[in-house]
Amino acid sequence: MKTKFLMIITGLVFLLSGSSLVAAQEVSEGREARQWHQRGQGPEKIFEELGLSEEQKTQLKEIRQNSEKARENLKTLMDEKRQQLTAALQSATLNEQEVTRIHNELKGLKNQQEDQRLAFILEIRKVLTVEQFMKFDEKGRHFRQKHDQMRKNGLKGKKHGKFSGDMPPEDME
Repeated sequence: MKTKFLMIITGLVFLLSGSSLVAAQEVSEGREARQWHQRGQGPEKIFEELGLSEEQKTQLKEIRQNSEKARENLKTLMDEKRQQLTAALQSATLNEQEVTRIHNELKGLKNQQEDQRLAFILEIRKVLTVEQFMKFDEKGRHFRQKHDQMRKNGLKGKKHGKFSGDMPPEDME
């Protein structure tokens, strides 16, 4: 029983520490998205590359706005559950059932998040032709790979050969 309890607590500590990393990542991704948009690679450039009609552009903008609202609402709920989980874990009298209930609710919200992501993709697919969607998907994949590689290598601060981080590159030390 003690081993199971320790495993649950350890798992929850990892979950809670991961949420801090996710929050930091979301701030960073928001900044990168703004920079990406400012470099002329925002929605209008993609719309042009995909050869979208005005109607398609309008539909995609609406889908994106609706998706952002739903994503923000769900994010708020998840943040509240994380705070509840932290409070339950830090309580003077630990209630394992309460911790488990909150944790299960948080998992349910994460499932909803994945469902929203799929619904977003399906809505986009309904608007685009097969060829446009394949090109859109390829661009998204390329962007995610580039972004993941930058994160993996710790190169978030480097843009087009310029350094914008707190520390100078190694060759400048």
